[in-house]
Amino acid sequence: EDDLLVEVGLLAADALAASEARFRSYVEMAPDGVIVVSPEGRFLDWNPATTAMLGRSDEQIRSLQALEAFVPDDRERVAADIE
Repeated sequence: EDDLLVEVGLLAADALAASEARFRSYVEMAPDGVIVVSPEGRFLDWNPATTAMLGRSDEQIRSLQALEAFVPDDRERVAADIE
């Protein structure tokens, strides 16, 4: 019985890893920017399309507050969407 539980656990872990890899590839290959922002408004993760859209290096993006990436006219709307 214990061996069966271990086997099921390993299969579930493998399935989760495969699912996460697929999702990561979808995000990395997306033609649109995909951004993960912390509750404090810092960029946590982004895809290559975001880097291209912003025209900044990963280091520059990492140092931005998320709202700084948007034109001033859009910041209020985006701030409301984030909340």
